[in-house]
Amino acid sequence: MRKKILAVAFAALFFTGCGAFVREERPLREENAEVLELKKSISEINLKTEELNNKLILLQEKVETNREKVERLMEKGASALPPEGLRVVRLEEEKGRPEKEKSWEEKQAPTDAETLYNRGQNLLISGRYPYARKVLEEFVERFPQHTLSDNALYWIGESFYAERKYSEAISKFRDVVEKYPDENKAPDAMLKLAFSYIEIKETEKGIQTLKDLISRYPQSDAADKAEAKLKIVR
Repeated sequence: MRKKILAVAFAALFFTGCGAFVREERPLREENAEVLELKKSISEINLKTEELNNKLILLQEKVETNREKVERLMEKGASALPPEGLRVVRLEEEKGRPEKEKSWEEKQAPTDAETLYNRGQNLLISGRYPYARKVLEEFVERFPQHTLSDNALYWIGESFYAERKYSEAISKFRDVVEKYPDENKAPDAMLKLAFSYIEIKETEKGIQTLKDLISRYPQSDAADKAEAKLKIVR
């Protein structure tokens, strides 16, 4: 009889323990789900922050490009006054004229490099990434030796990164580093190349790229960001 009572008591304790374990396991699963959701939210915030930062950089580029253009015009002696003998047409006269249809040439894409690059910038800022890529790819193809070619190639990579197409982004960022190693966008391209590797879970490649960046461009802002990233992923 005593053995039977002990067996019943042991069984009761066992099932009570199992019940407690089940009750503890459920909150643990819920907690893990919350952690995953939090990580996802942080990832989304980081991506949005990068997009805003990229737009700011693009706007700064536009200001700098336009400033240089104005300076060149001033050096050439460009005047704000209309050429001598040019008759100013009054607004009333202009309104009365039939609208002139654009010629075939006027309908074509811009022929000068800066106008083409500026169009690509505007499309990037508005978030129209596929269209921006087409314009910037045309720029790189037509003006491979232009001082903005590394920028154009870099922003093609950034457009893929913004769309989370990391494999395509890797290809473009690598092109910047290989084709324009001494230009201003090379360190930034190397940084985003490392980030892209980390995003596709090729962490070791990402870490090595960050180390190579610090070694090759130690004085760059990208190197500072690489050091900060290394502290997180190591």
